[in-house]
Formats: sequence, C-alpha cells, structure tokens
Amino acid sequence: MINFNNLVPKYEDVLLFEKEISEVILSGQFLMSKKTEIFERSFSNYLGGSYVVSCANGTDALYLALASLDLDQGTEIVMTANCGMYAASAAIRLGLVPLFVDINFETGQIDIDQLQACLTSQTKVVVITHLYGIANNMTVIKKICSDKNVYLIEDVAQATGGEFESQKLGTFGDVSTFSFYPTKNLGSLGDAGAVVTNHLELNKKLEKLKLYGWGVRYNSELSGGINSRMDEIQAAIITKKLEFLDRLNAERYSILSRYINSITTKSINFMGTGMKPRENVAHLAVLVSEKRDVLQNYLNSSGIQTLIHYPIPDHMQQSLIGKFRIFDTLRQTEKFSNQVLSIPCNPSLTEKEIVHVCTVLGKITDDI
Repeated sequence: MINFNNLVPKYEDVLLFEKEISEVILSGQFLMSKKTEIFERSFSNYLGGSYVVSCANGTDALYLALASLDLDQGTEIVMTANCGMYAASAAIRLGLVPLFVDINFETGQIDIDQLQACLTSQTKVVVITHLYGIANNMTVIKKICSDKNVYLIEDVAQATGGEFESQKLGTFGDVSTFSFYPTKNLGSLGDAGAVVTNHLELNKKLEKLKLYGWGVRYNSELSGGINSRMDEIQAAIITKKLEFLDRLNAERYSILSRYINSITTKSINFMGTGMKPRENVAHLAVLVSEKRDVLQNYLNSSGIQTLIHYPIPDHMQQSLIGKFRIFDTLRQTEKFSNQVLSIPCNPSLTEKEIVHVCTVLGKITDDI
C-alpha cells in the first residue's frame, strides 16, 4: 500500500535534526529563545520583509489573527465552508459569526461574484483559504476588500511558498496565517504556526496576544490573550527545512503534473490543472469525480491510500448549528464535498510509487 503520507525522515535529515535538537537541549532554552528568533527572521526574509509572529499551531494563528482586529462579538466573518472547520472554529471561539459563501466548483475556491455581493456594513473580515496549495486570485480579492473597507485574512496553511503573480501568498492580507503541522509543505516534527502582517501596530498586538496579552511579564494589557508559543526544537527544524521549501514544492508540482498527464478519461479532473508551478504548490493532489466512492474503492484496491479533504462542509457540522449564516445557497460546496478525493502527492514518494499511481490512473475509464 502506498501510504498517503510518509513522515519518516531520510537518513541525512535525521542527522541534521539530531544536531538541531541537541543544540536546543544543551542550551537549556526551550521556548522563545534564539532558534525562534532565527526562524522568525528567516521566514520574514523569505516572504519579503513581513513581520512574523510564531505561535503554537495554525489554528491558534487564525484565532490570533482575528483577535488582533478588535472585532465586536457577533461580527460577520466571510469564509467558505469547504475548508475543514479551521477558520470557522477560530471565529466561534471569539464569538464571531461565520458567513459562509459558496465556491466556484471548478476551482474549489471562493466564488468571486458571491464575495462581492455578500459584503455589507455588518461584514468586517474576509478569510481566504488557499485550499490544496492553490492560490486564489488575490489581485481581485484584495481590491474587493479594499473597496469595501474590509479586513483581509489569508489562510496559507496549505500553500506555504506559494505565489500569485510573483508575490508570495501571505503578503496580500492585512493578516495571514500559516501552519507547520508535519504534513504541510513546510512541516515541523510536531505542531507549530505563525501569523504574518505588514502592519507594525498589528504585529505589536499579536506579540502580546500570543502570550496572555502581556505588555511586560505578568502585566496583561490586552484581553483575549492566550498561551501560544512555538517551541525551540520546532523553530530550529522549520528554519532548516525552509532552505529546501522551493525545491520540495517544485517536486510536488512535478508529481501532480505527472498524475494529470496520466488521465485519459473525462470522468475525473484534478484541482489546479493548468496553473503555474508556484501558483499551485500541490499540498494535496485532489481528484473530482461524480463517482467518488467507486473511484476511492478502485484506488484503495490498487494499493493507493486515499483521503477526503473534506467530507463534511462546515455548515453541516453539528458543533456549528445555530452559530453561522449562509449567503444565498451552498449548492456547489455541498456538491464539491461529495466528489473530492485526495491521493498521495509528496516528495517522500519513490519513483516506483509515482509510476504505480500514474499507471493506475491511466487505466481509469469513463465507467471507472
């Protein structure tokens, strides 16, 4: 069976990680010290100079991003409902109201026309998720938000290293969030995240909010503060892996391209087909098929592990009942969740495994 993810590091990486981990252990400094400072500076340079605030994970990053905007409880936050509950859960945690907008079925991303139509005086924030590593049209979206005087948050958890029109994703928004969960394009050996902004005042607030709202130690100046620190070991590992991010993203895109070129049937399509390499960093290789369940059984029986990202839209989650609003309908979102299927696509795949997946894909007929 070809596993969806293989997180066992290569031997040379193990040696590199051992060195970094040993340095942290011998320093006696495990939180908010030299390795974290180096990571924040390195990631800032990679993004082109934005302020970087490290935190414990990507979900906390979304919480901190929203908390930094000083929103009244009940404020509407625009987002799509096909992104795994991450933004929605952060909004609910702050007493905010997710306003779900439908998607464009062909892209899996927010429907631009509906985004334009849904914004009212009650709407203060738009959260844009670069789902599956595929960049949204940030030029258009940023203009819409600017014209309507609405904050823009980018969720870049699945698209670290991605670009739109040669500008790094995560630098378009007022605030942007990143996850370094082990399966991400830039993955740690545990949990870690970051919040990014180009605004000095927001950066100052984020630094306080991630640590109890403290201005100085034990003096809490901001409400809504939490304990969300990246540990030194994760910071050290991510910093080293950042050096190889662009190369590994290129490898992901190459694997996805080979999969796309193997398809001979019109019964299935890949998300992100036809996009430029850095506008699709192939965090996931996602097929769309009306016969998703049959396709999944076929791939699994052929030795290819599959997953569904995501099987239940946010507005159908039991925990959200009565806590959200819907703009118009979510027909495309619901249709999408019933047809998507993810297959292995990561740099740990061997050539033999990639060839096997391509061969199996090439045998799929219109009847599957």
